[in-house]
Amino acid sequence: RRLFGLEASVAEARSGVEQLREASERQSKRILQAEDWLRPLSAEQGDAERKRQQVERRLQKAFRDVEEPLCQAISQLVLGVIKMAQLLGVAGEDACEKLDWREACSDLPRLMDHAWLRSRLPRKASVLKMLRQKADVEQVRA
Repeated sequence: RRLFGLEASVAEARSGVEQLREASERQSKRILQAEDWLRPLSAEQGDAERKRQQVERRLQKAFRDVEEPLCQAISQLVLGVIKMAQLLGVAGEDACEKLDWREACSDLPRLMDHAWLRSRLPRKASVLKMLRQKADVEQVRA
C-alpha cells in the first residue's frame, strides 16, 4: 500500500511538473507574441518622434524667415506713426531714436494720453482728427 501511495504521489508530482512546463511554454509563446506585436509599434514611435522633430525644425526656420520681413514692415509703420505724432506735437524729436519698434510702441500709449490731456480733446477724438485739426490750423496760418 505504501508503495502504491508513493507511486501515486510521484505520478501526481510528475503531472504537476508537466502542467507547469506546459503553462510555462504557453506563457513564453504569449511573451514572444507580445514582443512581436510591440516591436513595430516602438519603431513607429521612433519614426513619429523623428518626423515631429523635423516638422518642428521646419516651423522654426519658416518662422525666422517670416519674422524678419514682418519686423521690418512693423518698424516702418511704427516710425510713420511716431513721425505723425511728432507732427501733431505729441512726441518729441527724440521719439524716433528708439532702438526697437517694440520699445517705440511701448511708449505710444503714454504719448497719446498725454496729447489728449494737453489738448483737452474728448477721448473719442482720433489721431486722424488731431492731424486734420493740425492741418487746418497750418492752412489758416499760411
